[in-house]
Amino acid sequence: MKLKINLTKKLRTNGAVACKGVSIRERLLRFLFGDLNKVTVLIPGDNVGEILICKFGENLKQRLMQISEELRQLAESLEVTTEEVPQEPAPEITLEEIRGVLADISRAGFTADVKKLIVKYGAERLSDVDPNNYSSLLNDAKELMNA
Repeated sequence: MKLKINLTKKLRTNGAVACKGVSIRERLLRFLFGDLNKVTVLIPGDNVGEILICKFGENLKQRLMQISEELRQLAESLEVTTEEVPQEPAPEITLEEIRGVLADISRAGFTADVKKLIVKYGAERLSDVDPNNYSSLLNDAKELMNA
């Protein structure tokens, strides 16, 4: 496991914990703590409600069980909702749209290919093509135009 440490003069509060060394006047320090000591201040980030520092020992198992229970309660209190995003129906393709595309292809000199497309979809005339096949027929016709 690698540990990456970045040093900066700016205090970042968007992480879990920020650590900043501060100087306290010697007299105040002596008054509060006795002889001169170095102090490190842990500053919780904006999204952190609590920082817990535990000493490993006999109470570790009990504290872990407590934390587990607190997490379970927190998870239960969060309301998770999922919304189904309504899918927009595909635009309905009409016989007139297909007729227009196929007419353009036919005018470009591909009349035989247009006839093959209609036969491919089990019809002799365009009006006999099953409406469920309109989108596939239109896609094939556009491919024919781009070829």
